[in-house]
Amino acid sequence: MAYLPSHPRVLLADAEKTLSPEIEFFSSVGLSRVDLARVLSFNPHLLSRSLENQIVPSYNFLRNMISQENVVAVLKRKSWMFLENHSMNVIPNIEALRESWLVNEVKEMGFDLKKSTFVVALRALCGKSSRAIWNRNHEIYKRSWGWSDDDVISAFRKSPQCMILSEKKIMQTMDFLFGE
Repeated sequence: MAYLPSHPRVLLADAEKTLSPEIEFFSSVGLSRVDLARVLSFNPHLLSRSLENQIVPSYNFLRNMISQENVVAVLKRKSWMFLENHSMNVIPNIEALRESWLVNEVKEMGFDLKKSTFVVALRALCGKSSRAIWNRNHEIYKRSWGWSDDDVISAFRKSPQCMILSEKKIMQTMDFLFGE
């Protein structure tokens, strides 16, 4: 019931013409009733958007890039993507990423564009401070733990988060695992 005070316009909606078709659509693409309740409680604005003009085009836009299973995962975790104006916000960002030398660098390191680790790896390399952290951690693994460049890249491929940790966290964990 917390939904209604924060979004009372839903009371004005025609349940048969507006709410029911949206709920049916979300169910038809694989969202369970429990997940749908979670999504709508987190993002009640979905019910105020046009099914034909916003929700379905957003679904189709994402579906053209990723699997249906992943579209449902996006809906469950990042439902705001269904509120975006994709032609103004998302498409230009995708084009900028496609043209970015960082995307090529991450691909050359062996990351699959379709995997979530690609995004984490890209994030680890983006920006001046991120690159500085990546370089610092690369040196820590090499200098303090005797890793080769190939070892560092291999670890990065398996778990890109290892290159965005603080020096203190790396040293504590490595000391615990290997130093004692």
